[in-house]
This record gives sequence, structure tokens and C-alpha cells, in this order.
Amino acid sequence: MTDTPLHRPDASDLHVASDLHDAPLDETLRAELDAQHLAVTRVDDTDREPVDRWLDAVARGFLNGEPDEKRRQAFFDRTAHRRKIGVYDPTGAQPTEPVATFASWLAELTVPGGALPVTAISSVTVSPTHRRRGILRSLMAGELRTAAERDVPAAVLTVSESSIYGRFGFAPAVPSTSWTLDVRRAGWIGPVAPGRVDFVSRERGRELAEELHERIRPTSVGEVGMPGGHLDRFFGTRPDAENPALHR
Repeated sequence: MTDTPLHRPDASDLHVASDLHDAPLDETLRAELDAQHLAVTRVDDTDREPVDRWLDAVARGFLNGEPDEKRRQAFFDRTAHRRKIGVYDPTGAQPTEPVATFASWLAELTVPGGALPVTAISSVTVSPTHRRRGILRSLMAGELRTAAERDVPAAVLTVSESSIYGRFGFAPAVPSTSWTLDVRRAGWIGPVAPGRVDFVSRERGRELAEELHERIRPTSVGEVGMPGGHLDRFFGTRPDAENPALHR
């Protein structure tokens, strides 16, 4: 046991992020999918066409509506930091649209004594037409190997079906709950709060939330760095927000 603080990621870790983003695909992953006559590739973040097709597959996987032009452009503009992986079936009716997707990026996880770089995983989908073939297993294992080979010590994700991911070593890390308060009977009994309540615009709220998150995150174990695109979605400040008024 040592009292030396954990390394706080700095500029040198940006190289790790770039290295992870641009890393070649795991050869075992390639071989496993090639055996099924499927192709796997890292989607080119500088080319709208493959990114659009990748987004279509993700939208289908999460039962979202078909992306319109505003959403496509907003996604393209804001997600170049994500390592996007697509699995393609050359024999399918739409060979340029992935039958499986996977995304990750380097994030910072607060832990006791400092922080760790982690690979944050998102947009994991497999088309119903290609399930039960081990595609998810190959993708997850291959991408975790790629991260481990680049000295990224942990991986994090949020899931809607948690039972799927235990086989890869994931387990619940942050508990959550919800409360219903009867405001007519509840009252504040703590110390007098020094703050105040104001109405602000969505844009100002997004700005303040980012400042607050970055102030609290380094000292709150379990917090993860928040990509700007997430905050834009929460506050309805993306140009493709379907109903910004709901975020007021």
C-alpha cells in the first residue's frame, strides 16, 4: 500500500486517446468474423456516408426513428472522438450498412486518490438478422484486448440489459434509486444553503452544468468525464433537438 496519489491524466494521455481511437483492429476479432464471411472495420470519422450508415444501424438497434439530416450532421460534427466499429455482411441487401455496431472512447474515471483512464463503451448493437452468432462476444473481446494492449486499465458502460455483460467481466459499479417526495409534508432540515435559484437559458444551463460537473467530478469517486455531446443532448442545445422546449 502506498500513499502516492494516482496519476492524474495530462497531455500525455491525449496520445493514449489518439492511439486507442486509431488502433488497428484486433486480429482475432477479424479472423472470427471472417470465418462467418463478415467484414469488420473502423468507420472513417471524416466521411459522412459511412458514418450515416453506421448511425442508421445504431438507430435501428435502439428502436429509434430514422435520423433526419439535422441529426446526421450533428452526430457527424460531435462524435469524431468515438472509435466507431462496424460489422458488415457483403452478401446482404444493404452491404454498406452495418449489421453490428460498437463505439468507445477514452474517458477519465475518478477513483480514491486520483483518476484512471478508462475505455467508455457505447452504441453496442447487433441486428436481429445476425444474432446468436457470437458477433457481440467477438466485438467486445476484441476491443477490450485492443484497449488492454494500450495500457487502458478498465472499461465502463451503461446498459439496459445488464445480464449480457457479466461474461466480459463487467459488474454493477454505481447504484441508483428513485424517490417520491410529498412536498406538502417534506421540509429542509439541513444547514442554510448559500446558493440561490434562478431561471436561465438552455445554453447557460448547459454551460453551468459543465462547469459544475468538472468541479465536482475530480473529488467524487465513480464519476466519469462527460463528453460535450451528452450535455448538448441533456439540455436540448444540439441543432437536432426534437423539442428543445422540453428542456427548459
